[in-house]
Amino acid sequence: MKLRRLLSVLLAVALIASCFAIVGSVTASGADVDTSVSAADVNTAASGSAYSQMLAQTQSEGYGLASTVNDGTIVQGWNWSYAQIDANLETIAQQGFTTVQVSPPNEIKKATAGVKVLQSDNQNGWWMFYQPAGFQLNQSTDNALGTKAQFTAMCEHAHQLGVKIIADAVINHMGTKDGDDNNTSTDPMSHVTPRAAQFEPEIYNNKLFHTPWAKMTYKEDPNQFSQYESTYDLTRNCTSGLPDLKTEDSRVQTAIYDYLDELVASGADGFRFDAAKHIETSDDISGLKSDFWKNTLQKVQNKYSDREIYAYGEILNNCGVNRPFSMYTKLMDVTDSGSYWNIYNAVKNGGNGGTPYYPNTNFNSANTVLWDESHDTYCDGASDSSKGTMNLTTVQRGKIWALVAGRAGISSVYFARPSDNTNGSAMYSINLGDMKMTAWSNETTKAINQFHNYFIGQSEYCTANSGGTAYIERGNSGAVIVNLGGTTSKNVTLSNHKLSAGTYKDAITGNTFTVTSSQIKGNVGSTGVAVIYENNEAPKPTDPPKPTDPPETYIVGDVDGSNSVNSI
Repeated sequence: MKLRRLLSVLLAVALIASCFAIVGSVTASGADVDTSVSAADVNTAASGSAYSQMLAQTQSEGYGLASTVNDGTIVQGWNWSYAQIDANLETIAQQGFTTVQVSPPNEIKKATAGVKVLQSDNQNGWWMFYQPAGFQLNQSTDNALGTKAQFTAMCEHAHQLGVKIIADAVINHMGTKDGDDNNTSTDPMSHVTPRAAQFEPEIYNNKLFHTPWAKMTYKEDPNQFSQYESTYDLTRNCTSGLPDLKTEDSRVQTAIYDYLDELVASGADGFRFDAAKHIETSDDISGLKSDFWKNTLQKVQNKYSDREIYAYGEILNNCGVNRPFSMYTKLMDVTDSGSYWNIYNAVKNGGNGGTPYYPNTNFNSANTVLWDESHDTYCDGASDSSKGTMNLTTVQRGKIWALVAGRAGISSVYFARPSDNTNGSAMYSINLGDMKMTAWSNETTKAINQFHNYFIGQSEYCTANSGGTAYIERGNSGAVIVNLGGTTSKNVTLSNHKLSAGTYKDAITGNTFTVTSSQIKGNVGSTGVAVIYENNEAPKPTDPPKPTDPPETYIVGDVDGSNSVNSI
């Protein structure tokens, strides 16, 4: 391993030296440069090779990763065990992911070791991780993710490689009793998992849950409901019937603060807050507001002010009647689910919407989180292929990821599917905790991540749709180009707005693109994505052929097409 890293460092030094000695340097400024050229002629190309510089960075000891969670890309290691993440951290870093988001690491209501992602009896599965029994790092050996010691070891190893770890934090509710679906009692304690008495006796014995127990009905339409009705429903009633914590109570806040503090002390670099909009803020209507976020998240961030403690919240659709997103964006980054679905539709149908405008009414690039899909949208299609995002192919997800991670300043989350198949059958054969080398580990994803990392701090110019093509120009030396809706390779001639004239190389296929003062011309390969960099050096006869992605559908875990599963 050490020899391999030494060779990488030597290669990086050689590449950097060649960039400066042969063709000069490329300025990575924080703003676009006026690249207009008097003649539409590639011979007037700017000096330098962004492509060579990118290679030098990604093959160095630091893999070219971002220095912060906020600036890099995040892979959601859905249901991945800490031990398997630990064993594959170098691959994650080589793929260009700065951060791994782990599934909820707290004590949960039921054993998950040896359990499938989906089970035919519908009594256990991935959703158990979203039913807390306690707010402390798991120590139970029946948990498929692992123990606190394994979590801490994973974080320590990750930091050695420059990789960050954030935890999915479920802090709005607790788990239910088994067989709770038919329980209509309005006493919240008749719904709470008895295991909570073991791990959270103060919360359990003092009945620190909103009462009466009632299922949330999502009263979010201002034409039907008042602000009070909407806020009460969202913050006091029960998401999916899960007993709702009395988050305005100081005892609950102390328990959550202690949990977040334990996570950071054990190596976590931040959090993804599940169901964030269902926890009230200090800006809510009188009688329904609280200092929950001040006494939990902000208190932890203040304690570790010398570190980045990143946070983003899951907020779907809207925040309710007269509850603006700004109540949450002042606290954390927030998912822009509306823009995600526009990108999804643009890729599926070849229409507009692939490059949302920021700032808009609710978001700017600094507080936005986008994803290629989420575990919820993925699982929504498990039983009905017409719903959710499970019907997306690997190629389509690659296009969405390019349009998400290619953007400037936006935090991007890549969902690592347990299987690349477009139906849910494989999830009945995959154990919770297993880490599969699906599309998160392919060459297209890697190229997009490396592009994202290389252009940190450089501005963007987005074109939503030009003849069925969306593209994002970054700085004056690179672009991501996506064939919307197409299924084969495509020759494109696009308007150039910011790129320096010259020869560009596609990091996915190796294809050459020609850029003049007015046009970008080249071939987008069969992945539907081109990731191009200015590359004015003469091609070398020793350049290896570009690797290709695995087949569209293959045996779960079979990444080399051998019709067998390789062990991790």
